[in-house]
Amino acid sequence: MQVRFHAETAAVLSSRLRCAAEDLGRQGVERQASVVDVETDFAGIAQQLFARACQTSVDDRRELIASLRTLADQVDRMAEQAAQEQRRRDDLDGWYERETARLRARVPGDPTQAMQDEWARITDPRPSSEPLRPRPIRVSFRAQGRSHSAEGAPASGRSSADPVRLRSFVGVARALDREAHDLWSRLSGVWTDFTASCSWAPIEQMDVLDSFVSFLSENAWDADWVERVAEAFERAGGGLLSDVTIGTCALGRLPSPLRKLLDPALASPDVLAAWTASGLTPADVAGLPLSTQIAFADLDGLPAAARDAASRAVLAAAERDPQWVYLALGLGGGQGIGLTEFTAQMSALREAVRDADDKAKRLPTGPEGKVAQLVGLSVDDGALVAAISLGDLDTADRVTVNVPGALTTVGDMKQNVRVANDLFAGATFLDPGHSFAVVSWIGYHAPVGPEVWSDAKAGSGTPRLSGFIDGALDARRDLPPATTTVLAHSYGSPLAIDASRDCRHRVDALFSYGSAGVDRGLEVNGLNVDEIYATEADDDKWAGVGRFWGLGQRIDLRTIDGVRTLSAQQGDGTRAVTGHDMSPDESTGAVGYLSPDSTPFASVVRVMAGEVVP
Repeated sequence: MQVRFHAETAAVLSSRLRCAAEDLGRQGVERQASVVDVETDFAGIAQQLFARACQTSVDDRRELIASLRTLADQVDRMAEQAAQEQRRRDDLDGWYERETARLRARVPGDPTQAMQDEWARITDPRPSSEPLRPRPIRVSFRAQGRSHSAEGAPASGRSSADPVRLRSFVGVARALDREAHDLWSRLSGVWTDFTASCSWAPIEQMDVLDSFVSFLSENAWDADWVERVAEAFERAGGGLLSDVTIGTCALGRLPSPLRKLLDPALASPDVLAAWTASGLTPADVAGLPLSTQIAFADLDGLPAAARDAASRAVLAAAERDPQWVYLALGLGGGQGIGLTEFTAQMSALREAVRDADDKAKRLPTGPEGKVAQLVGLSVDDGALVAAISLGDLDTADRVTVNVPGALTTVGDMKQNVRVANDLFAGATFLDPGHSFAVVSWIGYHAPVGPEVWSDAKAGSGTPRLSGFIDGALDARRDLPPATTTVLAHSYGSPLAIDASRDCRHRVDALFSYGSAGVDRGLEVNGLNVDEIYATEADDDKWAGVGRFWGLGQRIDLRTIDGVRTLSAQQGDGTRAVTGHDMSPDESTGAVGYLSPDSTPFASVVRVMAGEVVP
């Protein structure tokens, strides 16, 4: 049996780690020479802030280099252990072959057999059957934050500097950081290869590459700050600048309103007020740092227009440099989806957004509602997640959120947008006097295979769904929608049920189709929902499987008191659902729950339009 460890890939990783460490050391020497040059005629608070930031950079670079070398040592050690384990397995396999041959060669009644067995035991002992347990890879590095704030400096203080030397430093620093970024890019690629081909190696902790990104970001902030200081001196015509003026250059520290928005303790109901106080507009989001854009894309309570701007900015950044955004989102290190799958899903999401934008132009609504919004782009439990709204989520009279089931990824967003377009058209036909927004919410790590039988993924997705719903309504405090409807397919059903229990805002209707089952003991009165509907096709065999095998013994939602059960069979002018899918390719003759001509679809759009369906 082969050990799942590709020695050549490990050797390449080790070599590149050591080369990167050497290159970073060389770059550090070059950067420090430029720092020394800047120090000429540099004095005051600006010089002190610069010196402090540069020393932090030196310290972090030293730690980063040491971490890369430590990782290389651990990879080498892992390769030695893998080779040792492979030899043990080969020896044991060979011994089993020889032992089998000896057993086959035995002659019944041979008086010398005992002596032969003893001789074999002495000359060919059985190798160890105990697998070698490798020491896990554990390397950690954390880049320090750097502040360029002049807070606390006396108002009468003055700084001096040569703007030409400052700009020279900026040019050198940025060039070196571009080289370092290339190092990071190459390391990220080979690390991805290593985790894919060397799965025998346990990884306990490896955040060096993530923090490499943080280190480069801090360097970039330094360069940006120095450039602004140079501009300030140039505007002043050289000479001295007040420390107060220097303080205005300290954009490396987020302004107070922005810090307030990104405060982890800020509750969703307070986000709108913080956003308004910041003075930002959706158009301003494109100019914010990537880290802030990522935070805004996942910030419940932010207006949909701002969240759309942030999510699209992250999506565009991923197209320019997928590896950079991959790590900025907290992926990598052997956790979550790989870079190749991430890139493919981002590409599919871009196509889905373009398709949504195109469909939005033809929505049967007024000009103000002909929009598509990417109202979320983030990571949940190692999976890429996103949400697209057809219609303006900030202003629509009737809001619907569709939650998919198992196996769904962001790569399936285009199909979900197609379903949303059908739902939008169907509901608008019934209720043309109101505007609609239909959200395709792939906002959780949907289960795969046996994961469907566990509630773990629902447990991860529940707070995300309740947070999204509450956040969308919090952002509309002064203009609440007339109705809010949640649709839930398959595994999305128990997730939506749990989320509705946690929602602060009342949901008007929850419509479950093809449910994988809900917990025993569920009481409708415990949910923050006015009406609950459930439907399941006679030909849907998978919903029952989810209930039968579900850990915790899930039960059919239709059996719960207070749940309105609706048909999925053929009706007047509608077709019966033929399986478990949401919306399959009808060219095959299949009919899904949300196929436009299905019986459940007709019921769903009535609920979306505000009707209570008996």
